Amino acid sequence: MRRLGRSISDRYFRIVDRVKGPEATRARIAAIAALLRPKNSGIELIRLGGEGDGGYLVPDDLDGIAHCFSPGVDDRATFEADCQKRNITSFLADATVTAPPAYLRDCQFMQKNLGPRTTATAMTLDDWVNDSLKPGSPGDLILQMDIEGAEFDVLNAAAEATLSKFRIAVIEFHGADRLKRRSAYDKWLRCFERLNRIFDVVHVHPNNCCGIAQIYGFPVPRVFEVTFLRKDRVREIRPVTDLPHPLDRPNVDGRPDLPLPREWLEPA
Repeated sequence: MRRLGRSISDRYFRIVDRVKGPEATRARIAAIAALLRPKNSGIELIRLGGEGDGGYLVPDDLDGIAHCFSPGVDDRATFEADCQKRNITSFLADATVTAPPAYLRDCQFMQKNLGPRTTATAMTLDDWVNDSLKPGSPGDLILQMDIEGAEFDVLNAAAEATLSKFRIAVIEFHGADRLKRRSAYDKWLRCFERLNRIFDVVHVHPNNCCGIAQIYGFPVPRVFEVTFLRKDRVREIRPVTDLPHPLDRPNVDGRPDLPLPREWLEPA
């Protein structure tokens, strides 16, 4: 399906080449949404984690996944606890806490943040994965990343060989308001084009914490969760036409769930 992502992006940029002004800028934002348009992969989605924040929808394709890498540790780790029930051990990392929740057994914790380079207090995703696993370790990986806006630098710095080790990746993306800056836009586009070469998007869920930003007239959730499935695991491709999914839950209690804007589901 690699051609699908590229053709969508190319189509939007051909529009940009012909049209100047606000319409061109809006088309550039639409190009990002096109790369994130969710698809039905032919595999049912299940929920890992709790009913609120920290629970995510993933494809029911977990057999053979050996380890979860989870940067960004909260006082709750319901996603990792559900992985533990499936004999998936977790590696956790966060410099802002001293330890993971006590109910996680056999997990490994690093008191470091992820970053685009390895330092005394941070490490790259490449180094974390390579240092944590023994050479030739069997099984695929699952990634659950919520690192408050650092995800773009981390993912853009990661080798595609490292990203390809993850069968499933669930990532929360932050900072849509920054898209008005060209540097932020370029960073977003590079990130999603790289991910699109390896994965298909199978679910998108806006976080109801922060609402929708209008970026040159195109609606973008300020914070949103994306579930990716590696392309070799996809059984079929069909458009997703109805969201939220029945298993979606509001991240913030007491507020209605935030629907994904229709512009993200319907080709222009």
